[in-house]
Amino acid sequence: MRALVTGGAGFIGSHVVEILVGRGAAVTVVDNFSTGLMENLASVANDIEIERFDLAQDDPGPLLARGNFDTIVHAAGNASIPRSVADPRRDLADNVLTTQNLLEAVRHFSLASSIVNLSSATVYAEGSDDPMAEDYPKGPASPYGVSKLAGELYTTVYAHVYGLRAVSVRIFSVFGPRLRKQVVWDFMNRLESDPHELVIQGDGSERRDPSHVQNIAHAILLVAERSPMKGDVYNIGSRQSVSIEQLARDVAGAMGISPIIRHSGKRGAGHPRSWHADTSRLESLGYEQQVPYHDGLAQTVAWFRSVRTQ
Repeated sequence: MRALVTGGAGFIGSHVVEILVGRGAAVTVVDNFSTGLMENLASVANDIEIERFDLAQDDPGPLLARGNFDTIVHAAGNASIPRSVADPRRDLADNVLTTQNLLEAVRHFSLASSIVNLSSATVYAEGSDDPMAEDYPKGPASPYGVSKLAGELYTTVYAHVYGLRAVSVRIFSVFGPRLRKQVVWDFMNRLESDPHELVIQGDGSERRDPSHVQNIAHAILLVAERSPMKGDVYNIGSRQSVSIEQLARDVAGAMGISPIIRHSGKRGAGHPRSWHADTSRLESLGYEQQVPYHDGLAQTVAWFRSVRTQ
């Protein structure tokens, strides 16, 4: 199999690349390296091709014309809610223009390719404590959520109007090695500095649906292999909704400490209250979790401590 991974030097993209290489695929990575890191690809650097360019500005047509790719995983773009709040125009370019440029190039040069577009649970309004299926009402609370929803809609329209084999996946909370941002990384950093007390945003009752990155990467490739590829959308989550306070305690437990937990009482701008994925549609393709929640936290803490000592 020949595969293209955009944003392949990033967090999720690099894990997808490693799995593909392990399966014997010929993999090409596209990344502008604004946030992606070569070190994320260190284990497979000799087994892949790397193209450095920016999908928001550069034409991927020539690459697609000669690449003859079976599968394209589109992981390029901004993946930060705070960054989108600070610079919504840049977020639009990073997420919407990259997606539309890629779809247009596939339309003209690689119509047989199967495309998996990475979207986000941020498309779901304030979310819900109950499991949310793919038809749950949309209403993004951040520019990031808007741009991811726009990318989804472009993907679906290109599938319906131009016949592309394309699908989107809505990724809920993710954690694991190489992610140097977001809630688990933040907790680990602050607990390492002060193991006695941790102040968390909000009131602690906000909920997330955390999955280890290996689960996410395997789910993406499962969708690429088994989805009808007709512009449909799949939630990728764990079905294990936990409160932010419980997540903080679980991270602390994985680090072997028991801090006092305090609350700021205020959520960050653009952050939904609750995420809980209904993954029935994904499970209908045969999805099974690869890494259990607590095992994933233990692995992540071990990685965190290894990079802190470098």
